[in-house]
Amino acid sequence: MPFIGITHYEITGETAGPVVVLCHSLGTSLEMWDGQVDALSRDYRVLRYDIRGHDKSAVTRGDYTMALLADDLIALLDDLEIERVAFCGVSLGAMIGLQLAVQAPERITRLVLAGASAHMNNTDLWRNRVEAVRRNGLAPLMHSLLERWFTDEFATRNPDVVRRFATMTLGTEPEGYAGCTAAIRDLDMRDRLGSISAPTLIISGEGDVATPPEYAHAIAKVIADARLETVTGAGHLVNVEQPGEFNRLLSGFLADAI
Repeated sequence: MPFIGITHYEITGETAGPVVVLCHSLGTSLEMWDGQVDALSRDYRVLRYDIRGHDKSAVTRGDYTMALLADDLIALLDDLEIERVAFCGVSLGAMIGLQLAVQAPERITRLVLAGASAHMNNTDLWRNRVEAVRRNGLAPLMHSLLERWFTDEFATRNPDVVRRFATMTLGTEPEGYAGCTAAIRDLDMRDRLGSISAPTLIISGEGDVATPPEYAHAIAKVIADARLETVTGAGHLVNVEQPGEFNRLLSGFLADAI
């Protein structure tokens, strides 16, 4: 298993192709991108990694920040001698993408955001979640998390997928989950979105209750020339619920840059 510093990562695909970074959501792992790797690997080098505090990457104690999580990716790219990447993130991964696009715009060729938010309105909810996870672990949250990630229709038709994501989340160290939750709690990128210059695609699940479509609309209004797509029959983890449509949108957007 390849590691650089604290970060576990995996590279697959066309070794001479442009690099696409895939960044997962809170409480999951790089495995959440299994439905995208084959579709991208024919034309790109696909770099996916476990965010700090998740799965095989190191867990450090204390609250994290989006700047810290973006720094982790920059350090990984530096050590791999990768100068510029197309970036695609879902949920927490999308928030890291926004931070990266502001913090190190020279590293990004294209930016794809799904289940994205530039600011979480209910800071008390996130503050309480940090405390609850550190006190009681993740098991008490599982039912509400899964309800927010997937539409009822998908969950009914695909119980095996739901179970796999539950297992993934329960395998996340509570301290790592809490650290990343603190970064979400403190997120407020609203007054910096206008500085993002990378061509941007924003994908929203029509049934997303965690980051509803109006969150995506708010971001798209501010980033110059951002393209907004809403996917029907999808909740928060749109790449998992509707991989075919997600891959079509993602591949088409990336192909414009080749």
